[in-house]
Amino acid sequence: MRMLEKEFPGHDQLMQQIPTLQVVKQFSDGDPSIEMLVENKKINYAHVRHRIPVEAEGIDLDGVKIHFLLHVIHGFISELEIYREDSKPIRSLPALESLEIISLHD
Repeated sequence: MRMLEKEFPGHDQLMQQIPTLQVVKQFSDGDPSIEMLVENKKINYAHVRHRIPVEAEGIDLDGVKIHFLLHVIHGFISELEIYREDSKPIRSLPALESLEIISLHD
C-alpha cells in the first residue's frame, strides 16, 4: 500500500487488486522478495507503461540502500522484489514511513 501512495498510470487498477492478492512464494535465504497472484481476474488489469511502474528506496542499518520494486506483468501485480544495492543480505528492513517512493512515470 505504501508504494501505491503515489499516483501514476494504472494506479487505480493496482489499488483494486490489493485486496485479492495472495502470496504464492516467499523467497528464502535472506531474500525477503514476495511472489504474488491476483485472485480475482475480473478486476481490470492495470495499464502501466513499465513492468516496474513504481519503486521505493530505504536504508539498511549500515547505510546501504535497499530497493523495493513492484513488478506488474500483463497488468497484474506479480512480485515485490526487495534487495540491497551491494547484494549482501538485508540486516533490517526500514520502517515503511521512511521509504522514498519513486514513480518511473515522473
